[in-house]
Amino acid sequence: MASPPSKEWPVERYDTVLVNMDPSKKWPHSGLEGHTVAWLRLIFRICGAIPAADRFLAYVQRYHIIPQPSVSAQTSHGGKTDPITGLYALKRALRADKSYLGDVIPVSRL
Repeated sequence: MASPPSKEWPVERYDTVLVNMDPSKKWPHSGLEGHTVAWLRLIFRICGAIPAADRFLAYVQRYHIIPQPSVSAQTSHGGKTDPITGLYALKRALRADKSYLGDVIPVSRL
């Protein structure tokens, strides 16, 4: 869920989502293989005369998986999980100019 600032949440709030980048890979059977982790920023729909554009889209900003020490478990994604928590360590993906790396994708890919 993406929400603007409010009295209860003064700094906005956004959900982290898995984006399916490869339709042949299905969550959770394929793990993160064929998926990327992203921060959901906006869900929108383009209205107009173009039928293909008449669907819901999402603007997401990507995360990169931070490589962990070799003692952690190797995963099908090629990344490694934290040896203590078993979770991935993430950082926000940046372009060369330090702006966040974002994509507009169909909501059906979430």
